[in-house]
Amino acid sequence: MDANQGEAKPEAETAFAAVEHRTGAPTPICAQSGGSRNSKALQASDIARMVAARPAALVNIVSHAPSIAVVRLDSIRDADLPLPHYATSGAAGADVCAALTEPVQVLPMGRVRVPTGLILQIPEGFEVQVRPRSGLAWRSGLTVLNAPGTIDSDYRGELQVLLVNLGPTTATIARGDRIAQLVVARVQRAQFALSDHLSATVRADGGFGSTGT
Repeated sequence: MDANQGEAKPEAETAFAAVEHRTGAPTPICAQSGGSRNSKALQASDIARMVAARPAALVNIVSHAPSIAVVRLDSIRDADLPLPHYATSGAAGADVCAALTEPVQVLPMGRVRVPTGLILQIPEGFEVQVRPRSGLAWRSGLTVLNAPGTIDSDYRGELQVLLVNLGPTTATIARGDRIAQLVVARVQRAQFALSDHLSATVRADGGFGSTGT
């Protein structure tokens, strides 16, 4: 071990401790690309030092991923369809497929609810966001109408995706098509309290383009 490696470990320990303090779990906060960076966010170099100093911590990072139970409404009919899955190792959204029995055509500006045949049991404290797939939107104009849709942790109905065709021509959705992506996110519930006054800000009530174009 050279001198540089010997100095890296204390920094990595400090970085891990900072993450554990802020999140309650040893999960790294990756550096954001572009824009200004918060001094509290971990940079790429921080993560590199963390991996070098404590490779075993990667196991803990993976183990903190939430587990979502999935039930098929018709396990025989839909056995050919995959469960929500990540297309790449770095994908944030898991692709979900259409459980249609026959193709559906969506006219321009038309909308349709597409079944997935799945019911999700989402852990309390999490939500699943239903987001559009960029490739589908680009090729056919199909996108999620209420994007991002939210699936609450206490919902036990079928996951259906509300799609709208914003393109100029009729779009066709077939069985097995990847129609949306699911992003799992933590949620924070708030307490709303009635008040007689609010703190003043420079912006005040400016909105709807008040900051310019």
